[in-house]
Amino acid sequence: MRVSALVGDIGYTQDRRGLTALLDGKLVKDCVVADEEKGYVITHIRDGNGNLLGDGQQLSEITRHGKVIIRYGAGGACDASAGSAQPFWKNPA
Repeated sequence: MRVSALVGDIGYTQDRRGLTALLDGKLVKDCVVADEEKGYVITHIRDGNGNLLGDGQQLSEITRHGKVIIRYGAGGACDASAGSAQPFWKNPA
C-alpha cells in the first residue's frame, strides 16, 4: 500500500486522520509519502529546535528506506490539524 500527502501522487489520500506510518518498527513523524511495497518513506526535515527546514519556497525532504508499515484506526496520530502532538502526514500547504 502507498499513502501520500502530495496532490497528484498515485497514493494521495486527502483524509489522513488515523494513519500511522512505521519505519523499521519506529513511528515516522512529518511523513509525506509512505510506500510499503517499495519500502521507503519521505519525510520533511526538522532542525534541532524542531523547525521545518526549507529554502523559503519548498520544505526539505529526506527519503529513508526500510520495512514500512501503514496502520489505520484508533491510536493513529495522523491528525493534520495545527498543534497536533504528533504531526504525521502533515501537509504544510
